[in-house]
Amino acid sequence: MSFFKKHDELPRPEYLPPQREVRPDKVDVKINGKEISVPANWTVQRACRENGIYVPSLCNFPSLAPTAKCGVCVVHIDGRSTPYVQSCKTVVEHGMRITTNTPDVQHQARANLVEFLGPFRRLEQLPRTPEIEDLVRFVGSDAIAQDPQPPHRFSIAVDQSSCVFCTRCVRACSGVQNMNIITVTPDKPAMPIAFDGNMPVHSSNCIACGQCTLVCPTGALSERDDVAVVTEHLKAAGPHRKTMVVMTAPSTRITLGEGMGETPGTVETARLVASCRAAGFDLVFDATFASDICASMEAAELTERLDADGPFPMFSSSCPGWVTLVENKYPHLRANLARVKSPMMALGALIRNWMSKRERPQSRDTYYVVAVMPCPAKKEEAMRSELRDPSGRSDVDVVLTTREMARLLRQRGVKWDSLPGNFKSAFDEPFASASGGGALTDASGGTSEAVLRVAHSFIARQDITHDTSRLFADCRRASELGDWSDIQVAVAPAQGRVLDIAVLGGSRAIQSFLAEQQLDNPGADTDTELKHYVECMACPGGCIGGGGQPTSFNEHVVQQRLGAVYAYDRACAHASPLVGHREWIAKELGELGSAFSKSLLEYEPPLIVPKKGPPSYPTMGRKARFRAGGGRTVSSGCLDTALYSLSGRDDTNVADIAILYGSQGGTTATCAKQLAQFMARWVTEEISVHSMDQFPFAKLPTVSTVLLVTSSWHSLQGSMPDNAREFYSRLRSVLPTSFHESLLATKFAVCGFGSTKYDRFCGFAEQLNSAFINLGATPFVEMVKIDTERPDKGKKPFAKWMKAVVKMLTTPDLVQPTMLVVPSIMPSVPTRAQAFPGYHQITVSRVKEYKNLTQATSGRYYYVEFDTGKTFIE
Repeated sequence: MSFFKKHDELPRPEYLPPQREVRPDKVDVKINGKEISVPANWTVQRACRENGIYVPSLCNFPSLAPTAKCGVCVVHIDGRSTPYVQSCKTVVEHGMRITTNTPDVQHQARANLVEFLGPFRRLEQLPRTPEIEDLVRFVGSDAIAQDPQPPHRFSIAVDQSSCVFCTRCVRACSGVQNMNIITVTPDKPAMPIAFDGNMPVHSSNCIACGQCTLVCPTGALSERDDVAVVTEHLKAAGPHRKTMVVMTAPSTRITLGEGMGETPGTVETARLVASCRAAGFDLVFDATFASDICASMEAAELTERLDADGPFPMFSSSCPGWVTLVENKYPHLRANLARVKSPMMALGALIRNWMSKRERPQSRDTYYVVAVMPCPAKKEEAMRSELRDPSGRSDVDVVLTTREMARLLRQRGVKWDSLPGNFKSAFDEPFASASGGGALTDASGGTSEAVLRVAHSFIARQDITHDTSRLFADCRRASELGDWSDIQVAVAPAQGRVLDIAVLGGSRAIQSFLAEQQLDNPGADTDTELKHYVECMACPGGCIGGGGQPTSFNEHVVQQRLGAVYAYDRACAHASPLVGHREWIAKELGELGSAFSKSLLEYEPPLIVPKKGPPSYPTMGRKARFRAGGGRTVSSGCLDTALYSLSGRDDTNVADIAILYGSQGGTTATCAKQLAQFMARWVTEEISVHSMDQFPFAKLPTVSTVLLVTSSWHSLQGSMPDNAREFYSRLRSVLPTSFHESLLATKFAVCGFGSTKYDRFCGFAEQLNSAFINLGATPFVEMVKIDTERPDKGKKPFAKWMKAVVKMLTTPDLVQPTMLVVPSIMPSVPTRAQAFPGYHQITVSRVKEYKNLTQATSGRYYYVEFDTGKTFIE
C-alpha cells in the first residue's frame, strides 16, 4: 500500500493541508519541467505535493510546523549557489526551476537519510508503513545498504567501537586547542564520543585540525582514510589510467621520513621524491614553489594596505583550520583574511593552467592530483566550493596526510632505506625550485618571515639575502620563547618603517589573542592598537606540529623539526620567495597584480551569516599606527597585566544563567550540557555553558545565576581540573572589599563529582563553594557532592540536584514586606536555626515599638536592630 500510486497523481487525503485559507498572490514555478502557478507563501514541498509530485519526508507533516531535521525532502533548484535545499523550509519564488526526481537528488536524499538515522538504525529495519514503503521506493533499499556514508565524508573519521575512554582527545581538544568540542561518556558504550552536544562531527564546530587524531591510541578518531582511493588510481592500467600527479608540502621532506622510521628532524628531499615515483606517481611537484608565490602575493597585498593605511589587521589565510575557525566563531573577520589561496590550492590551479598549455595539452579528466599535507583540514579545504575551477571541479582530487602517505608507501612495498636507487630524486619542472622563505611557511613564524622578506623587496627596493634576513629574527625568537603577541619588525630600516605583527600557533593562542585585542566581538569599539599583520596557524608550532603528522612520544619533536626547517632555509640558494621566480612570474602570470594572476591565485570568500547575531558584520577596518623608527610600543590589553582585574574586557556571550564546568576527562562537561538542556525546558531565562578556562571572568558580577559543575581528580588527592585552575586563581585573588558589592546580586549552586577513594572527596567543589560565599554570593541550592563510584555513576543524585535547581529558579520570589529597617552592628546570641538556601543568617538584637505617632499615621512601626555577622549586608 502506498500514499502515491503514481508520481503524477494527487496525494491522498492524509497529506492534504487544511482547505480553508486565504491564499495570497500566486507565482509561477517550474517543477520537473512542468509550469505551475502556486500561492507565494507555499513551501516547495507543499507546491510539489499539491500538484501530485512526490517529495519524501520523515519529520514534516502538513498539519505540523516544519523542523527540517531529516533532510530527506531535498530538491534541486537551478541558479542557486547551494542548489540542493530542503523543500519543507524553502518558500517558492517566481521563476524558480525545481527538480525532484534526478539521480543526484535521490543520492542526496539517501545521504541525508543515512545521516538522520544514525549508525544504529537502518531503513530496512523500520516497519513497512506506507510512508516508509514510498521512501524506500524513492531512495532505493539496495543503495541504502551499499552506501552507508554521505557523498562527502568529513575529514575526521569516528569509530565509536574503538574508544577506550582514555580522554586523550578531550584533553587535546580542550586543553591544547581550547575548542571544547569533544566529550567522552563511558556510560554510553554504544556512542561514547560526542561532539558539541551529540551532534555529528561534520555538523559541529570542529575545525578539523586533527590534534585529537594525533593522540588517539586506538584509531577511534582518525583522519578519513583515502589511501585506498589513491591506490586504485595508481593501479589503473591501459587507456583508463590517468597521469598521476603528486604535490608535497614543505614539511613532508622532514616528517615523511619520521613515518618511515627516520630520526626526527632529518631532511630527506631526495628520498621523498624517489618514494613518490616508486609508489607509481608520474609527476612530483614541490608545494614550496607555491608557498613562494603565495608569500609574494600576500606581501603585495600587505604593501597595498600599508599604502592605503588599512584595513588592519591583515590575517594570513594559508591554514584551513584557522579559516574554518573564523567562519564558525569570528565571521566578522572574514574580510580581513588575505585574498590569496593556500599554497596547496594555488599549486592545484597552477598545475591546471600548465597542463592546458603543454605541447600536448591535457584536459582536467586526464590527470589526477594528489596532495600530501600535514593536516586533515586540508581534506576539507580541497572540497570548498569557492576554491573550485570554473567548471566546478576541485583543482586537488585527494589529500593524504603525512601519516597516510607513509601507510601508502608501505602498502606499495616501497623500501625507504634503499631510496633513491634508480628513481629520479629531483622534483619535476616547472614546479621544482623554491626559496628558503617558502620552506619556512610550515613553521609558526615562517609565513610572517617569508611575507616580510618579499615586503622588504617591495618597500626598500632591495632583495633580502641570508645575511640580511636577520632583520626578521624576532619571528623565530617569538616561536622559541612563546611570546607571540607583540613583535616589531623593521621591514625597511633605511625608510624607517616598522611593522607591528603577531605570530599565533594553535587555536588557543589565536582565541586568547583575539580576546586580548578586543577583536572577538564585531560590534566592539576596540581601544587597542591594531596589528598590521597577524599570522595564524591552527596547530601549535604550525604545520610541523599538524594533526596529520606522524605521532611521536618525543616531547621535543616539534623543536627538532623546527631546527631542520631553519637548516633547510640556510641551505637554499635564495632567501626571498620572490627572487628565484621573477622570470617565471613574468612569463606565466605577467605580474603578481595582474587580472590573470588574481583570477588564478585569489578567491572571493563566501558571505558568512553567523548562527546568532546580526546578518552582517562590519569589517575590522580601523587604522593601525604605522610607526617610524625603532620605537617599541607595548600592546595594551595584555592578559598578564589584567589577569586579576575585574575591569578586564571579554565579549564572549554570557547569558543570565551561566553554567560553568571544570572537567578533566570530559564527563563533567557532558553533565553541564545535560543540565543546560534540562533547564531549557523549564526556565525562561537564557542559558549559556562555559568551560571555566573560557569564561570571561570580567563578566562574573553581571551574571544573576551561576551554576558550577566540577570534578575532582588526580590520584587520591582530589585536585581541581586543569581547565579550572586559572578561574579559581582569579576568584581567590579578588579582595572582598572591592568585589562583594557586585556579587551580592549573584546566586549560585555547586555540584561536585568525585570519588570517595580520594582523601579530599569533592575537595575542589568545597573550595568553589567557599570562594563564592566569601565574595558575597548567595547559595540558593545546597552544594551536592556526588560519588562517581556508585553503580549508577552518580546519575540519580545529579538528576535530583538538577530538579532542585529548576524548582528554586521557577519558584516565584517572596514579596518583600514594606518595613522601616535600620540595621546596626551590636553583640547578640545567634540562634541554632539554620537559614534556608538563598537567605542570610542574621540575628535580631533589639526591637522597640514606636508609640508616639501622629493620629494620621496608620499601622504600627518598630525600631529593629540586627547582627549581620559576615553576610556583608550594609
